[in-house]
Amino acid sequence: MKLLSRLLVLVIGVVILVLALVGVLVISSLESYYLRERQVTYFSQASVVGGLALETLREGPPDSIGSVRLGQIAGDYGRQLGLRVLILDPGGVVLADSFADPRLLGSTLRHPEVLSALGGQATAAQHYLQDAGWVMYATSPVFVARRVVGAVLVSASIDDVYRALIEIARRLAYVGGLSLVVAFMVSYVLARSLTRPIAGLGDAARRMAQGDFGVRVPAGGASELARVGRDFNTMAERLDRLEEARRTFVADASHELRTPLSALKALIEPLIGEHSDRVGESVRTEFLRDMAAEVDRLDRLAGDLLDLARLDESGRLKRVRVNPSTLAREVGERMAPLALKAGVALEVLDLGAPAVEVDELRLGQALQNLVDNALKFTPPGGRVTIAARAERGSAIIEVSDTGIGIPAEEIAHLFERFYRVDPARTRERGGTGLGLAIARRIVELHGGRIEVESHPGQGSTFRIKLAEPGM
Repeated sequence: MKLLSRLLVLVIGVVILVLALVGVLVISSLESYYLRERQVTYFSQASVVGGLALETLREGPPDSIGSVRLGQIAGDYGRQLGLRVLILDPGGVVLADSFADPRLLGSTLRHPEVLSALGGQATAAQHYLQDAGWVMYATSPVFVARRVVGAVLVSASIDDVYRALIEIARRLAYVGGLSLVVAFMVSYVLARSLTRPIAGLGDAARRMAQGDFGVRVPAGGASELARVGRDFNTMAERLDRLEEARRTFVADASHELRTPLSALKALIEPLIGEHSDRVGESVRTEFLRDMAAEVDRLDRLAGDLLDLARLDESGRLKRVRVNPSTLAREVGERMAPLALKAGVALEVLDLGAPAVEVDELRLGQALQNLVDNALKFTPPGGRVTIAARAERGSAIIEVSDTGIGIPAEEIAHLFERFYRVDPARTRERGGTGLGLAIARRIVELHGGRIEVESHPGQGSTFRIKLAEPGM
């Protein structure tokens, strides 16, 4: 069952239940009210008849004159009020009947209401009689000096009460039916307004599951569904960007892998072709050396790709408290042989940086990538400096060089994967185009950021900013 149908069934079910409960409550309350009013009326009338019969019942069983007088009282009062009036002695024997029924006169009544009245307690109750319908009996004792000398029973049809209640119930049902129709229409409109955006979200989610990350849903307004829609759109935008980045990454990775593979193929073919015997030993050695260089490049590229995949997949860090100056010194020691080979002076400065909670291995990798990048683009005789210092509660690690510098328009793209300022020269230096991307990802996982300052021909400064714990 669709959500719209479930909502309609739920709402209509609740409306029907409420209408039924209200109807039962109204009818029950009216029935109690009407019957209570009749009881009060009949009690009063029975009491009046008892007062009129008191003088006759005072001296005990009435004589013939007394019986006639009681019959007149019952008959006159019964005709006047439209009731049946019975006057009974202390034993429950019928002394007078306003209907003058010979079968009833002289008989003994044992109705609960009669027994209660003879016990000194006025009582009323309704009964359903086969030939008369609904009837109410009301009894009232007749006292002389707290002694019961008789009782009066008043009976009257109360079918009019139940006919009125049935008419009220019919009208309530009519009003309830109209209310149900209105409730259905209003519920349908409201349910449609609620389920339409939910259905839209469901359709968008299915399209997204099929790979359509460009899908968006309307998200206007301030309702909860609108906020969910905006969150969905935000998620879709992020997934769209991630998918675009993935496609770009796959394309770039394929391109980067294809280049050394093509070079390897070009180097191998002369060595295994039909004219391979004409290749001299010196050329063969040069080709093999070039092949080894391409294999090394493939190895570095595979390692960098694996690093990026691990960082993107888990992002987990093993943090320990580390002094950035110590980390800078260790990286400087590892990179010193490369600096010596490149003819570049490598200097490490300790300017008093605060200790921070970092993944020492990962942050060292990021710093090493920055230093390696600086060495590659600094000509012989230049200088690369690693400095650790404090700045406004943050730990700063800077890698500065006196290299060729970076054009201003290129700085914004430096940390993109496979981006190279000068692709030909970068490949000559053995770069994969992933070192800076890996460095930025590691720093971002630490909650920090990398800044770059550079001027063509004057060198560059890469600055890692790490917040001190508690800041």
